[in-house]
Amino acid sequence: MQTLNLTTPQLHPGDIVLEHGMRVLLDRPARVYHPDGQGCYWPDGTITDHEYCLLGYSWLGTVLNVDEVRAARVVPMSFLAYNVWNVQGNELAHWIVEREDTPS
Repeated sequence: MQTLNLTTPQLHPGDIVLEHGMRVLLDRPARVYHPDGQGCYWPDGTITDHEYCLLGYSWLGTVLNVDEVRAARVVPMSFLAYNVWNVQGNELAHWIVEREDTPS
């Protein structure tokens, strides 16, 4: 197992993201979206493309250590009702990730 510092688009199903004391297994592909659904709107009403607007990524994952997290009370209990956590961010967000070593 290797520990990596990755940006949101570098995450993959099977990665374990370490966040708020949780170990979140990304067990399905990410949903990728523009913040407003089509492009980015600026205050002057113009729409820009991806060059000026970062895509958002939303990864649903299973919290592997939910009992430990509930006992620590770091995350509100209602947020963990189904042992699922949403890891989301754009291309600027960084995550500490546990990833299985790949055979050489």
